[in-house]
Amino acid sequence: MGAFKKCLVLFLTICSLSLSQSLYAHRVELYTTTGCAAGQNLTIDAVITNAPSITWYSWQYKDASGVWKCFINGANTINGVSFTVSGAKGTGANNSPLLTISNATSALENVQIRVLMREGAEPCGALQEPPGAAMTWD
Repeated sequence: MGAFKKCLVLFLTICSLSLSQSLYAHRVELYTTTGCAAGQNLTIDAVITNAPSITWYSWQYKDASGVWKCFINGANTINGVSFTVSGAKGTGANNSPLLTISNATSALENVQIRVLMREGAEPCGALQEPPGAAMTWD
């Protein structure tokens, strides 16, 4: 292969790699949380990257039932205990809503929590078991 063809192949490879980097799907870089003591409000946020402004977010939890369920704003029953939740859903570029669960109790132990994302539509219920990293509060 001539030098020009090698350079062209290298150039096209670099271009395709940089293009693929810019086309990565939106993702969660990390979760942050505050308020882990009983009686406090538990807040959970996610650092999101590569999500356009048409991204919709929904928080989910998996309790002792072993089933992922979507949070709703208002009353949510987790492991038999009712909690008031806000920030269950939102929209925007790289901007998941701040999930707040009022008056944390031991019923939240070993509960897994994650945020789902979907461009242009509600992500909850779109897939039965979507992939993604979850955070367990314990």
